[in-house]
Amino acid sequence: MWAVLPVKGFSESKQRLADVLTPEQRSRLSQAMFQDVLGALAGSQSVKQILVITSDDDVAVTADNFDAVVVKEPDDVRGLNAAVCYALEQVAGFGAERALILHGDVPLVTPTDLDYLASSHLEGSVTLSPDTSHSGTNGMVCDIPAELTFSYGENSFDKHRDSASKNGLLCTTVAVPGISLDVDNLSDLIRLNERIKARPQLATAQYLRRTEIQSLIDALS
Repeated sequence: MWAVLPVKGFSESKQRLADVLTPEQRSRLSQAMFQDVLGALAGSQSVKQILVITSDDDVAVTADNFDAVVVKEPDDVRGLNAAVCYALEQVAGFGAERALILHGDVPLVTPTDLDYLASSHLEGSVTLSPDTSHSGTNGMVCDIPAELTFSYGENSFDKHRDSASKNGLLCTTVAVPGISLDVDNLSDLIRLNERIKARPQLATAQYLRRTEIQSLIDALS
């Protein structure tokens, strides 16, 4: 199974944290989280190869450090959903029959989480792993070609389930703690700060610890 990660530039990420983090802090945090996700994918027994689609050179360099296939996002591919579709076309060209779509802001994900999600997938179905509120889609396993409409964004979890139903696909929901926490806002960052202390080896944990961010989060929480 191939893994697909659509990633925008680190400097463009996490705008909803602008009230508490500087642009440099948001960029470095995004890079650290991306490294942790790549590390989990690299350690998964279910993932044969990783494809990262991006228009950002720094993202490409980080992905290359994990031997990922990097695909430059074409100028006419606009938005996350279009990027996912284009990436799936690329992995299909490599002969992939199934793909795991993941995002770069779930740093608590482990290889075991990914193997569990992959093993839960049934051929001819769609497997969704939601965020903590069951509104977003943090992980997805689908066959190639994908027979549903990608609707990442607000309420994507329900939209993906509806699309699967309309296309006659069995849709399985698999809640995975390491995938459910994506970091978009201050509340997410506070929860991440608490949970990641048990995993000090992660790049995200190390970044939070060596900067003033962890002290800031502790004070805010």
